[in-house]
Amino acid sequence: MLKLPSIHESRTGSRRRVPETEHPPVMPSGAVYYKHRNNNIINSSSDGKQPVVTKKLSRVKLTPKEKRKKKSIKNSSDKKVEESKPTPKISIQLDYSFLGIVDVGSLRHISPRAPLPLARKGSSQDKQTKLYSAKSVQLAGNSLRDVTHLAATLDSVIKKGACSITSLNLSQNQLSQLPESLLAMSNLRCLNLQGNNIRRQSEIESLSAFPQLRTLMTGGNPVEDIPNYKQHVINFLPGLKTLNSVSITPADREKVRNRFPPIAFGSTSY
Repeated sequence: MLKLPSIHESRTGSRRRVPETEHPPVMPSGAVYYKHRNNNIINSSSDGKQPVVTKKLSRVKLTPKEKRKKKSIKNSSDKKVEESKPTPKISIQLDYSFLGIVDVGSLRHISPRAPLPLARKGSSQDKQTKLYSAKSVQLAGNSLRDVTHLAATLDSVIKKGACSITSLNLSQNQLSQLPESLLAMSNLRCLNLQGNNIRRQSEIESLSAFPQLRTLMTGGNPVEDIPNYKQHVINFLPGLKTLNSVSITPADREKVRNRFPPIAFGSTSY
């Protein structure tokens, strides 16, 4: 439905009809703007064309009920967008580092330093079973001499048991041997043995029983004084990707294949 043109009195005093539009037009350069008495915006172009009146849109006031409804719709849409985002993977770890632990059995009664929270679950500890959901265990800087019962202890502390552990840090302890009971951690991918007292190469060779092991750190152990230690480790652990924070390259593997014949498991000990 067409609206009747309004009467506008120009600066010269002459009365002329100005058509109204619902949307503001594109204003040419050099235009002059001033307000009409009914608060509409007038464009008086300098190119001699007829001025155009643009109707000013008034802001609609919402009732409290409408405001609450609008807010709830916005919150629900934001929530849907948040849920559609992929949940970041969080690596939960139990940190028992530098607590002066002598016996691994005491882990049942010692609380870790700061268990990381699970995504959307509040805590890494189950309130009913008192078990932790963890994939990494930090035991660095203690006084451990024997870890024979470590896997059994972790079974009583961790919800999915020792087999769920992918990273184990036993650095800066007093270990001289690695018991067969550690094989219960079948999914172990990262093992840190730095700063211990491991002397025999057979202890390192036994790690070939971990099919998923990709990262190994043995710095600060007497076993590293054995000639060609790195080549022997690469030969016994073909799936290893990093040794003492240094990546194993294809050239390293080729060098080992050319220099060392296949070695039977447990055949060498020092």
